[in-house]
Amino acid sequence: MKLGQDIAARINELMQEKGVTKEELAERTHLPLQTVEEILGCAYDAIGLHTIFVICRALDIFLKDFFQVPVQA
Repeated sequence: MKLGQDIAARINELMQEKGVTKEELAERTHLPLQTVEEILGCAYDAIGLHTIFVICRALDIFLKDFFQVPVQA
């Protein structure tokens, strides 16, 4: 999996946990809806750290928590 796909998967996971739609995420981050859709659709190979930070703030999580994924047994 490419980095962009991993990031998109993690954002989708967090959005589901928080009950946030892509429209709500766009509104909370002040990113265009098209950009949010492109991020979630893996249109980018990588996403800038600032963008991830803005998404984390919108989802009310710390940046370090974004990168901490539970290990599956």
